[in-house]
Amino acid sequence: MSAKQRLDLVVEVKERDEDAATDAWRAAAAVTRTREAELASLRAASAQDGRQRSDAYEWELGDRAHARLLEDIRQAEGRLDQAVKSEAAARERMAAAHKAAEAVRRVAEARREEARQEEDRAERKAMDEVAMQKAARKRQEGQGG
Repeated sequence: MSAKQRLDLVVEVKERDEDAATDAWRAAAAVTRTREAELASLRAASAQDGRQRSDAYEWELGDRAHARLLEDIRQAEGRLDQAVKSEAAARERMAAAHKAAEAVRRVAEARREEARQEEDRAERKAMDEVAMQKAARKRQEGQGG
């Protein structure tokens, strides 16, 4: 296996890593958006005062439900905070994977350019040899004729 082929395999692996990291970041961002929507919904529900004219027992039930809702909001805030942290970590992993893939792509491109230049040099050398042989034949024909 040539160095070029090995390097192309490394580029492929790094690009797969980059794609996986990007997918993970997108998934983490989706979870964050879901948590934000959940929290907004709970906050909107807690802002409503559903109490009506009724006896103390129903008010007590309403207060307990509101207290439960406030606890749900605190838990949702914790889940959102965790989701934001997970998204940030996924974004950092994605950036690192992109940086690594880009570095390997640059190296691979440099190697391809070196190979092209080497092929060009070899082709010019072969053409020069052909031209020299042709010129030598003409000189021999000119001296012999």
